[in-house]
Amino acid sequence: MLHKHIKSLPHHPKRVIVISLILALAIGFFSYMQINKKIANPEIAPDSATTNANSSGAHNITLGFLSGGRIKSVSIKTGDSVKKGQALATLEAENISGALTQAKALYATAQASLTIAKAKNITNNTNLATVTAQQDALVANSYRTLLSSNLQAIPNSVNESNPLAPIISGSYDGLEGSYIIHFYPSNSNSGVSFSMTGLETGYTEPVSVNSTVPIGTHGLYITFGSNVAEYINGSENGWTISIPNTKSATYTANDNAYISAETARDQAIAQAEASIGTNSSDNSVAQAQIAQAQAQVDSALGAVQIAQANYDNTIITAPGDGTVISVNIAPGQIAVPNAPAIQLIVNN
Repeated sequence: MLHKHIKSLPHHPKRVIVISLILALAIGFFSYMQINKKIANPEIAPDSATTNANSSGAHNITLGFLSGGRIKSVSIKTGDSVKKGQALATLEAENISGALTQAKALYATAQASLTIAKAKNITNNTNLATVTAQQDALVANSYRTLLSSNLQAIPNSVNESNPLAPIISGSYDGLEGSYIIHFYPSNSNSGVSFSMTGLETGYTEPVSVNSTVPIGTHGLYITFGSNVAEYINGSENGWTISIPNTKSATYTANDNAYISAETARDQAIAQAEASIGTNSSDNSVAQAQIAQAQAQVDSALGAVQIAQANYDNTIITAPGDGTVISVNIAPGQIAVPNAPAIQLIVNN
């Protein structure tokens, strides 16, 4: 019927031209409106790598889980504003969360072990220094006793005019050797003076009866008898004070005590060194223990970082401040790794 009707239409060229112009204008106007509609409402690209900015500088970003699993929560909806770092959705991750907690606990334990190893090393080194100082003091005291005991001034020549020997006293802290003492008249009529050579060289001021004066600078003193003038004529070749006095009745005992003190010192220091694994200045055992504890800390830290990364993969977080434009997931669904889940417009 339509075919017959078309055939029956009369032929009017002008009318056909007018109708064609009207149709062309209508088609052109419709195309213009569709183009303007697309410009005003652009489509969001689903590819998360797309970073084309619109006129305001914002970026369209597509986010997804980096791990697979059942979705536990979705905390946003289309149109919501979000802040950078905000959790938008999570997976059920009890096992992963537990692994992270355990890794952190092992890391804390390793750190504590390292702290203890360092503290122990410090304590042992302090103990070594204390023991060494104490033992050195004991040896020094024994040596001083050996050098200072029963010292005597012995005349260098023996004759009937030798006066009573002066008394030597004090605690000597110098080197082994001898003092040679010579007496001579002082400028004063009431006394004598003396000079010394050997371990030290020097002169004294006049000394009088029963006076005590220093000999040198290492802790020894000399006390004169009742008639100091006798020292001038007696022992013309002087007097010798030998340090130590090897002829003393106590010399052997003092020498043995000194040797025992040295032996005890060496044993005590060796025991203190053994507590930190030292040999002379090398504390390699203690340092090895610290290095081992440090390695355990480093290993535990690496385990924490891996566990943290696995846990972070179960959470979608906002990379910046922005607005949610679409949410394609819901709690209970199974998430596929890297599948588009949430789209945002993120502000620069």
